Amino acid sequence: MTASYPKDVLLSASRLFRQHTLSLLAFIDFDNPASAPEGDVLTLDLDDGRILHLVLLSDDAWMLLIEVPAATVDPESWLRLNQPDGEAEQAVVGLTDDGRPMLWLRLPLTGCSEASARAALQHLLCRSAALCEATAGQAHDARTAGALV
Repeated sequence: MTASYPKDVLLSASRLFRQHTLSLLAFIDFDNPASAPEGDVLTLDLDDGRILHLVLLSDDAWMLLIEVPAATVDPESWLRLNQPDGEAEQAVVGLTDDGRPMLWLRLPLTGCSEASARAALQHLLCRSAALCEATAGQAHDARTAGALV
């Protein structure tokens, strides 16, 4: 079933999403945020192999999603990390359809301040980096233990 929304609602949602996108691009020092493509999804390759997606989900929600290089984590260990982290925004740990590790946050489109969006992105970036380090260590420990048996 596909939802349909009045044209003015979709334009408003697209406009709000673009404002959030441009704000976050400026926050991460993207070279030319004004040239960011318009649409429902913006994808950026980060320097360390992670991929950041900004996605317009509906007329009232958007999502920040970070894919992590699969070589750095053990997918089974990764999913076990889907635990409360004590932060105001709880990042969800999961796997993409093709099995690549990811973290995501769903945010409200309206009422999400620039500071809140930046804090959410910063949380997601830090959490994904920390989880990559943790699972890489676990995968190395498991490989080392297997080699010793």
